[in-house]
Amino acid sequence: MPHGTPDWGLVGPKATVFGLDDLGEHAVRLGSPHLWDRRGDLLFATDFRDGVGALTLNLSGGLAAIDLMTGHSRQGAYALRLTTGNTANFEAFLMLDIPQPVSSGIGLEFSFSGVLAACNWHARIDWADAVRAYRSEVQWNVVGVPPYYLQYWDDTGAFQDHGDPTRVWVTNRPVYVLKMVIDMARHEYVRAIFNNVQHDLRGLGVEDTGGSVVSMMQLSVRFEGTLGFNKIGYVDNVIVTQNEP
Repeated sequence: MPHGTPDWGLVGPKATVFGLDDLGEHAVRLGSPHLWDRRGDLLFATDFRDGVGALTLNLSGGLAAIDLMTGHSRQGAYALRLTTGNTANFEAFLMLDIPQPVSSGIGLEFSFSGVLAACNWHARIDWADAVRAYRSEVQWNVVGVPPYYLQYWDDTGAFQDHGDPTRVWVTNRPVYVLKMVIDMARHEYVRAIFNNVQHDLRGLGVEDTGGSVVSMMQLSVRFEGTLGFNKIGYVDNVIVTQNEP
């Protein structure tokens, strides 16, 4: 059957309201976290109102921690507070394992807090098709001195700057948004969105990390600090989509 609008149509004798050809705005007004970039069909979304749920929490380094917090959310009552370790890999991250979706455009989005220098926020998608495994990743790099760039993980296994440098103010609320979209079929990036700036990444290949005998997809939001410090960041509105244009 072809997809389309309901057979009762969108036009009617309404004086106070209008018909809608989709319910995206309706969902957002009722509290959906899927509000910044509404392209794609939803696979997973959380604003932590029901706790951590399907996410796996991962820590690395001394005094690293992840916990639910009130008073630092973008939406609703809760956000996740990520404290990076001060030794080892000095990071804290959350991970989501999902069944291998139909090969399409896959998106990963999250809101995060602005931090002082020497911290990175990462969006990462790993998947395998039972033949080969792939890694894709976008980060907002705030290590060293300005300017700070959005970077993508290239097909040789290294981060590359993309676009113009971006500065944000320091805040302990997750008011910034990072979204990445990859094309599973082409093994390429599609775009990255950092707040109001869209980066066109079409034609840039993801990394082939070798052979695989499993079929899987793993998505992660990572907060990386620096050796000797316990950096604190906040995350909210984690969203995974498929069928991205």
